[in-house]
Amino acid sequence: MDADELAHDLAPTGVLRASINLGNPVLAQGTLDEPSGVTVELAREVAARLALPVQFICFDAARKSYTAMAEGHADLCFLAVDPDREKEVAFSTPYVHIEGVYAAPVNTPARTRH
Repeated sequence: MDADELAHDLAPTGVLRASINLGNPVLAQGTLDEPSGVTVELAREVAARLALPVQFICFDAARKSYTAMAEGHADLCFLAVDPDREKEVAFSTPYVHIEGVYAAPVNTPARTRH
């Protein structure tokens, strides 16, 4: 597939519509009108490589960002890999690895991991 075919396949409107989750400050920050962060830069780079303009569609939660793409209102979004979502969308290889932990008071009676 050449670059023009790829651009048309990924962004059939001629604009790469990138769904951005502002609810995760590790991946995106800023405002609805001026988002920033790693996902914004990745979307800009994909658009540049496809010689397309980019439009950012911002949300406050990953679920909303995913829904916009799944319903055809966006062409690209940035999500954690989820086996249920894999039935409907194609995931790239991960672009970031985020380790999540929880914290508890030092004097908690829970002392083991399960």
